[in-house]
Amino acid sequence: MKKTLRHPKADESARQAFQQKIQQYEKEGKPIVFIDESGFPHDTPRTHGYSPKGQRCFGLKNGGAKGRTNVIGALLGQRCLLSDYLIPILTAMFSIPGSHKSLSQYSLKTG
Repeated sequence: MKKTLRHPKADESARQAFQQKIQQYEKEGKPIVFIDESGFPHDTPRTHGYSPKGQRCFGLKNGGAKGRTNVIGALLGQRCLLSDYLIPILTAMFSIPGSHKSLSQYSLKTG
């Protein structure tokens, strides 16, 4: 039988409160936007490969490689929003009052 896994810090009452808030926003006609960020290193070594049967497979990994690209995507209803469209929106949403830095200076850097 397959297990149903739960995170040890999961809070069912907080989850229900969140779901009720989302339902209320939907009733009021407020848009619900789902945002996700993902990043990947510029040098991603392949950890698996092929070799003749009985022989070990070897590869190279550049230990000094640097750089990372982060991508932000969002879903608004059936529309997918691209990173370039999201940057000014997120910058406005997460700007820190009294700070001269924008969101892009905090977390949208690459490299």
